[in-house]
Amino acid sequence: MQKHKPEHLALAVRVYDALMGKINTELLSATVDKVGAQRGGESRDAWQKRLRGYKKDFATYDKEYKKFMEEVHHETHTFSTQKRKAAEDQSRAAEAAAEEELLKRINAA
Repeated sequence: MQKHKPEHLALAVRVYDALMGKINTELLSATVDKVGAQRGGESRDAWQKRLRGYKKDFATYDKEYKKFMEEVHHETHTFSTQKRKAAEDQSRAAEAAAEEELLKRINAA
């Protein structure tokens, strides 16, 4: 099993909480470990209904997570393409300026 890097885990928690916070705040990372137990005064039926609701919330989360990651992939690809093009354009401009300077020196000699 792959060991998690702390910075990746911190980012994963932020993503999870951002997405789950829009679905059900009871299931945020700080509280999710405590929600499965039957609550005092809660009937067995109410408890099972609440757990079924959590199952639906996690299914919604999975869909939202997939959509989010597709958007992140698209935005990352677009951003990196733009930055690569900008760097290439800057490099070409620097090469053209250096070539022009060299030609001026040759013509001046």
